[in-house]
Amino acid sequence: MPKAKPTEVIVHRIELQEHERDTMDMVAASYAAKNIAQGIGSLLEPFTKCTLWGAAVASTIWGVVIVERFAKSEAEKESDSTPFYPRGADESAASYRERTSWAERANYYWEVQRDHMLGIQQNQ
Repeated sequence: MPKAKPTEVIVHRIELQEHERDTMDMVAASYAAKNIAQGIGSLLEPFTKCTLWGAAVASTIWGVVIVERFAKSEAEKESDSTPFYPRGADESAASYRERTSWAERANYYWEVQRDHMLGIQQNQ
């Protein structure tokens, strides 16, 4: 069965007061800001991931170097060779190890590596 043609047209009109218009302006602005922020975030996401991976790799390499140096110095326990760490002019490596803990020696290596890395960064 066919539809009958409309006989009249009804127009509905919604009017907002000034307070509601201001609220709608704020809502529209917040949606625009959200869309802009999402766009910038999606553009910067690959760079952020690269930076995080780079920092993880660098800290891992730095940790390996520190552990390697520490292991080398601990291997000197058998011999009285000249160690990396500071000691008195007449002090042997064995007496230095006796008066310091492994934690103090490891902390010294950490500080030396940190100062070395910061020195390289400052010279560039």
